[in-house]
Amino acid sequence: MPGLSMAVVQNGRVVWTGAFGTVNDSANTPLDDGTIFEAASLSKPVFAYIILRLADRGEFDLDRPLFEMLEYPRLAHDDRYKQITARMVLSHGTGLPNWGGDTLALRFNPGTAYGYSGEGFVFRQKVLERVTGRSLDELVRRELFRPLGMTRSSFVWQERFAGDAAYAKDWLWNVAPVNRYAEANAAASLLTTAATTGGSSRRC
Repeated sequence: MPGLSMAVVQNGRVVWTGAFGTVNDSANTPLDDGTIFEAASLSKPVFAYIILRLADRGEFDLDRPLFEMLEYPRLAHDDRYKQITARMVLSHGTGLPNWGGDTLALRFNPGTAYGYSGEGFVFRQKVLERVTGRSLDELVRRELFRPLGMTRSSFVWQERFAGDAAYAKDWLWNVAPVNRYAEANAAASLLTTAATTGGSSRRC
C-alpha cells in the first residue's frame, strides 16, 4: 500500500483529514486531501441513499417487484427473480451472486436469506434508469453530489481526475491504474476522496 487517505468524523462533522504516502509505488507524487480513490463497494450505500430518497418522495415502492418495471433477460430462465424487490436488493436478500456471467443463477429464494450481491444492485440500477429516464450518474449528481458540494465525487471517470488519482493493486498485487469507468455501476464505480465522503455524512 503506497498511500493512505483518511477523514475522521465526530458527531457528524469532519474533525481531521490526512493523506500519507504516494499515488503509486513508482512515483513520488504525494497524496493529498484531493486525491481520487476508487471507493469500490462504498458505491452501494451511496446508491441506497438515492433509492431511499426517491422512495421517501413517493416515487418508488420498495416492495414492488422489480420485474414489473423491467424484465431482466439474464434471469429469464428462473421465474423466482420476479419476486425480487428494491428492499431485498438493499438488504442483500435477492439470492443473486456477488458477480456472475451473462446468465445468472439464484442461490436461494428471494427474501429468505442473506447473500452479499453486487448483481442485485446492478439490476436495481437498470430499473431505476428505465423508470426515471436518467442515468445513475445524472441522478446521483442531482440528488447528492451537487446539493452537498461533492465536486470531487463521480460514478464515471472525469478527465480532470487524471492528475491526482491513486493507483490500486490487482489480485496479483501488481500496480493497477484507477478504473476509468465510462458508465456508472451502482455496486462499484464510485470515485471520490476521503475528505469529500466524510464531509457529506453530516448533511445526509
